[in-house]
Amino acid sequence: MPYYFPTALAYTPDQLQQQFGVLHDELPTDKALHVKLIIPQDWRQITVPQQAPTPQNPMVERAAFQGPAPVSATIRIQIAWVNHEINPSDWLSVYLETLDETIVEQRHTKLPGGYVPDVLTTHQSETAPEIISRWVVIKDWAADVGGAYFYILQASVASQYYTNEIGNQFFTAIANFDLLHSSGWAYAERLRTLARIEPIALYTAFPESWQQLDNPASFNRLYQCQLTKAVNGQLAGRITIAVVAYAAEPQMERIPDLFTEEYARQGIVFEPIHFEKFPNPWGFDTAWFAESQQVPPSAEEPSGSDWSALIAQKGGNWIYVERHSLSRAVSPEAWAISKRAFEIVLDYLRVN
Repeated sequence: MPYYFPTALAYTPDQLQQQFGVLHDELPTDKALHVKLIIPQDWRQITVPQQAPTPQNPMVERAAFQGPAPVSATIRIQIAWVNHEINPSDWLSVYLETLDETIVEQRHTKLPGGYVPDVLTTHQSETAPEIISRWVVIKDWAADVGGAYFYILQASVASQYYTNEIGNQFFTAIANFDLLHSSGWAYAERLRTLARIEPIALYTAFPESWQQLDNPASFNRLYQCQLTKAVNGQLAGRITIAVVAYAAEPQMERIPDLFTEEYARQGIVFEPIHFEKFPNPWGFDTAWFAESQQVPPSAEEPSGSDWSALIAQKGGNWIYVERHSLSRAVSPEAWAISKRAFEIVLDYLRVN
């Protein structure tokens, strides 16, 4: 059944002032953890331990509120510490899987730090009634400890009490949830830059934990480098960035073959790859994009890796940016980390 999923405030300014209260939660000594929240005035705060996330205890409950009985809806704020650069939306998606939450509605807003999720879920267990929750995650750099803090707001109620009014209260809470002392840096890591002059002036950026290795065989008609990232001692992903002169290879369709032969030698075979025109924002003459997955050993097994690539033309050169990483089924963490790094490379990609 469809669930009410408002995306605009249903209250006038006067109604907001009459029915809701603004809470500035400033109890922790760490100003980075201070948040602002709007909740209905007849809700009460639930006492929870005041603690900050640490590498040893990376996720804590920060605050909780409950509405009047019999509905007894709740709003909870959790804070997670994440030490790799990833999308808040990907982090939440993986987290919801671990909770056996079913996503029924969602939207994602792109910001410099990645996509911010706004998600409606249901949860059903054998011993409790179905619960409906609305989630949002805000990301901010954890300046004192490194990494990032993910502020998770969860508004929940038993499905039998989920009315339009409750849905509007939940949206009002998440739409006005904010950090009082944001760091101003949108990432979990600092970024490094990659800049080239030949064979074309090219610039991009990537998370500093990724290692850059230039191909020593590069010359004035071909430049190639690889960015790699290991997680728990395992290669999580590889991003290839290359420039190929049109005179060296005039056929776009053959460009990927120059870089995927290595996979074939390793026995990695991908599903058929189809490039489609891509409405690029980088100012290329034209661009194409494709995604594929590794063919699994059998129909019962998941694909072991993901592959995606951008091919663009600028003047007399091809620009090739490729990502190969462990699949989400094999390693959700590696998948999310490599996917985010690829997005950053493309976001900052510029050529002249």
